[in-house]
Amino acid sequence: MNQVPISRETLVRKLAFSPRESLASLLDPDDAWRKLAAQIPNSLGQPRYTMLQIRRFEKVVQAGRSPTMELLNDWGTQNCTVGNLVDLLVKLEFYNAADQLLPSASLNGPTDTHHLSVVWDNGSVCESSLLYAQPCCSPGCLTHLAYTDSSAHASDVEKFEFTALLRMTGGFNDAPLLQGGSKIGEGGFGLVYLG
Repeated sequence: MNQVPISRETLVRKLAFSPRESLASLLDPDDAWRKLAAQIPNSLGQPRYTMLQIRRFEKVVQAGRSPTMELLNDWGTQNCTVGNLVDLLVKLEFYNAADQLLPSASLNGPTDTHHLSVVWDNGSVCESSLLYAQPCCSPGCLTHLAYTDSSAHASDVEKFEFTALLRMTGGFNDAPLLQGGSKIGEGGFGLVYLG
């Protein structure tokens, strides 16, 4: 079976099951679909869905169905496009969901520039953008890590002792949190530890 390519002009009601299911798998957990429903406008620019209508979408879970799928089915009757949907997903910063429909769609969204400053034992500093971060030194020779975003001033820079990070994360314990480790998750930009 040939998969129809998805473009910004594709009507949401014409989306194949697979991309809709992928979207639901990202928006159903933690009720992220509710935030999407609250942002969907009607023809006058007002919120399309009332709290009562959102509660009706909630009830489909009891029947084993996806509230995201039901939301898309209902909104699709208004001839909304994938472009409309992706714009809302990017506005809500649901970039993974936007990328499921139109890869690289979230690249047009706002970007934050983050920098990593590493202070060596001898006092020299190595700086790198987190977006393109490459290891600039080995962990054994670090004494301090500092993380800032581009809107922060030099006086706002937080500094962390590397040994403190090791202690807080149990030595960057890769065991999942539920199994007594420190690892919360991982993604395209690296690992996330509790600490």
